[in-house]
Amino acid sequence: LCDRTLSATTLADTLQGHFDNQRSQTTKPLKAAYFIWRQPYMIAARHTFINSMLNLAGFHNVFQHLERYPEITLDQLAEAQPDIILLSSEPYPFAAKHLAEFAAACPTAQILLVNGEYFSWYGNRLLYSCQYFQQLRLQLS
Repeated sequence: LCDRTLSATTLADTLQGHFDNQRSQTTKPLKAAYFIWRQPYMIAARHTFINSMLNLAGFHNVFQHLERYPEITLDQLAEAQPDIILLSSEPYPFAAKHLAEFAAACPTAQILLVNGEYFSWYGNRLLYSCQYFQQLRLQLS
């Protein structure tokens, strides 16, 4: 439509290579919960781009049995027993001041603030997602 077929194909092939490489390097998936909102707590579940990116990044979404972006409680979070809790920078801007409330619910889980752009924005930003995911996984090792 925009006469950009060659550029689009090159970008798609590059992204496919990055994600294939990411998958080949991923060890056992970590059980994760990915929060997008606070008051009420909302997470990314199945049938979302974020869930697909979590899988590519080597995480198993403990809430992928739920649909889209449901509200959950901290009790439900504790029951799910994630290894890691990811607090996104968007749409809600989670910050260091929010870590304690999640640590109280899941004292054994690692809790990280993450850049939501790498998990939820399409297009050429995806070129940088795999590198970000690799760094994130190294942080968790």
